Amino acid sequence: MSLGAPLDLLITRQLNVARFVLDKYAPSYGRWLLDWVSENHSKKSFKLDPSWRLSPAPSLASHQPTISDTLVDSLWAGDITSVYGLRRFIAGNKVELDDGTILEVDAVVLCTGYKPDFSITPDFSPLEQGAGKEAGINRAPLARLYQNIFPPQYADSLAYMNYAAITGGGNLIGTELMAVAIAQIWKGGFALPSEDEMNVEIDQHHKWIRSLGTNDSVYTGIVRPGPWLAFLDRAADSGVEKNLGYGWEGWKFWMRDRKLSGLMMRGVQTPFMYRLFEGRRKKWDGARDAILHSNEITKIYRG
Repeated sequence: MSLGAPLDLLITRQLNVARFVLDKYAPSYGRWLLDWVSENHSKKSFKLDPSWRLSPAPSLASHQPTISDTLVDSLWAGDITSVYGLRRFIAGNKVELDDGTILEVDAVVLCTGYKPDFSITPDFSPLEQGAGKEAGINRAPLARLYQNIFPPQYADSLAYMNYAAITGGGNLIGTELMAVAIAQIWKGGFALPSEDEMNVEIDQHHKWIRSLGTNDSVYTGIVRPGPWLAFLDRAADSGVEKNLGYGWEGWKFWMRDRKLSGLMMRGVQTPFMYRLFEGRRKKWDGARDAILHSNEITKIYRG
């Protein structure tokens, strides 16, 4: 997928509110709409040769995007060539591609992506073991983590911040919220469900992930961004869901500061918005200026 502006600048909070509602009540249509919007931006931003097979891209609802500033220009310049996947190695320095093409190559670099590493806690690895526990055609095991963060048995003292991922932008915001939420939970400001309740929710989440990976690869750490961010907002007591919603508190904030409310809904999403409102965690007095500044400096990308 090729986009002319950074993905985090294209997906606003206002768009996410609508996306999260669709994901809850009409998930198939919501995924289709997200992919349609992304493909539309791609077509407006770049001229793509159909032979590159970059369009249509894998669904953004279940895949992490590849980000590159030079890919399309390099393809047009002939510096790199898009070919089919590798089927097998042949004697010598030859390889056969999925379309039957035989190529002579100097080296093959396998760009296999990355996966979360739990080796730092070998005695407490959350990865499931045993047959039937893998997700998708990549056969990757799933981690038993509540909200992709807490191992139920040790949730009061152990948390992982390297597993949860939001598709469609917003990972920086997720990381910020995780840090604040974990601190609030461990200091006693917010209570997690019981161990049994957490395990039930993990089972439901894993069922959803496996449904996405039935005939495709899937990043096993993905979360449903709407419910996940809402949980972190409650745990961190950031006040964003309340003050940037369409309830009474949201309208009161809009009447108090229409410019800032508009920028937070339709402008660039930043972690600063989660430190603007007073809660169990003290607000940051510089948050408003930081939000205004972020929107100003990103105008060059947003057009």
